[in-house]
Amino acid sequence: MKIDKHDISITTYKPKLHNALLSFMISQYENRSSEYLDWWLTNLDKESEQLWNTAFIAYYKDEIIGCYTSNPISININGKEVTMFYGGNAIVNPKFRGYGIGKRIYAEVFKHNNRISIGLTAASYAIQTRKFNGCFPIHDIRVYVSANIYSLRSIINKFTNKTQKVLFPDNINISGCVFSKVKNVEELDSFPANGIWLNDFVELKRDKEWLRNRFVDIYRKDYFIYTIHKNDELSGYAVFRKGKMYGVEFVSIVDFRCKDITLEKTVTKAANVIAKKNKIGFTFCMSSRLHSTIRLAPFTIRLRKKIKNVTVVEKIKDERVLFTSADSNLDFVYYE
Repeated sequence: MKIDKHDISITTYKPKLHNALLSFMISQYENRSSEYLDWWLTNLDKESEQLWNTAFIAYYKDEIIGCYTSNPISININGKEVTMFYGGNAIVNPKFRGYGIGKRIYAEVFKHNNRISIGLTAASYAIQTRKFNGCFPIHDIRVYVSANIYSLRSIINKFTNKTQKVLFPDNINISGCVFSKVKNVEELDSFPANGIWLNDFVELKRDKEWLRNRFVDIYRKDYFIYTIHKNDELSGYAVFRKGKMYGVEFVSIVDFRCKDITLEKTVTKAANVIAKKNKIGFTFCMSSRLHSTIRLAPFTIRLRKKIKNVTVVEKIKDERVLFTSADSNLDFVYYE
């Protein structure tokens, strides 16, 4: 195909373009559900024009051939709340690659100084870190898999195409902590009003409204939120769901926060309890926490896979910000 580069244009997103862009994204992302892509764009629609201007659409004449979209994120940096945006669902139609369209889109993106991109493809990571100044790699997200006595059973089920409904218990008592399943989002009123759990220099906001939007008011209804109490005090929360990768089912730790970092291991233990109660052999966690390659109780290995992330905010480039699969589009893209 011969293309005149003068017929290629880049424009900012507007909600009136929702349906046209959604159709394009569905056609390009065979493994991403239309419900997810619609939910992502709807979140963008709800925001102000300032955020719309951080998302871009590439046209060849009147045809959409590429895009870069975004979603809002609130971050606390040294005690001050800052509104930034995630970049995500960036793609160029394969028929139009090789004409510098991706680079032109990112040239527009880099005019904004309040962006974090999580879970980059190799091509996107290379473009951003090699072609543009002021783009800084931040700590990788790592993948952890825990196994129990039902591991072989889960692998066999893969080949028999057997699936099962997972039952999430109302309460889990483990290591002196009580995990209680949240049945009504109003139970989250006890969460920190400012969404700060860790008191890190850089911390993503996790308040009641964030959890409501991310796990309750969403098209899928398979998330289970648990509060974590120790000595009758709220110490954190965790979010679980059933997941599947390469045909193997597991219990996914989608998100978590603990006021005391030493309690984070109890989240893995709680996920393992849920898995064993349902005779599922594996639990799965994506996190920017860097743990040892092998851990015990439960047996957990850190996979070699590293998920790349970048930011244009220099002051946070060296901070080990806690990211999980609830951030950006990881939970929707990397596994079922």
